[in-house]
Amino acid sequence: MKRMVQSYHETIKPVRLYLGDIEEIIDILKGTCEAIEIRVENMILDDINELTELKKEQIYDIHIHGQRPYICLDMLHYTIWLSIAEDTPESRGLFEKIKSVLIRCRRPLSWLLHPVVIGGAMGASIVLLGQSGLKSGSRFHVVLFAILFGLYVFWFAYAFHDWSRHYTIIIAKHRIDSPGLVKRNADKIILAAISAIIGAMITNLIQCYHACY
Repeated sequence: MKRMVQSYHETIKPVRLYLGDIEEIIDILKGTCEAIEIRVENMILDDINELTELKKEQIYDIHIHGQRPYICLDMLHYTIWLSIAEDTPESRGLFEKIKSVLIRCRRPLSWLLHPVVIGGAMGASIVLLGQSGLKSGSRFHVVLFAILFGLYVFWFAYAFHDWSRHYTIIIAKHRIDSPGLVKRNADKIILAAISAIIGAMITNLIQCYHACY
């Protein structure tokens, strides 16, 4: 009798990787796997440095597969899937090394753009704010509700686009060669603005609640 070896997988949170990060993942695989396949769109790359030949500033889909042992890293525009065919000590060690690189490259505060969790909380807050404004008859609260609702629609459209189209961001340059500070941190600036909006919504919701009750 022999126990069956199970497969194992995890879904990784949104990331931003540079060419050096991809090279690090490839080097980890080269240390254990007998063969490596790299696919971008409909092309198979012989070398990861061929990413620069695609003439694209950012890439949102890449597949990196290692053979013997088998490990699969699918970084797509809507999810990231890391899996191993057999959950053996050798494969799990490889898995954890690659996972550590991905965790290091997670996009900060990306949870603020989660269209279901954060979107639901923001939507409920706006509805309660609107109800409080109608009960109090305050024009200020009605105007505030309209402004926050407009901001919520903008946020939801941006968040949905980000999670469904830009879950994975791969910059085909080394980090040192990347664009300037503002362009490189554009999403952080947007997230900071969104955080401020959420804070304002919660503060005003509390004020409305005390005013009405």
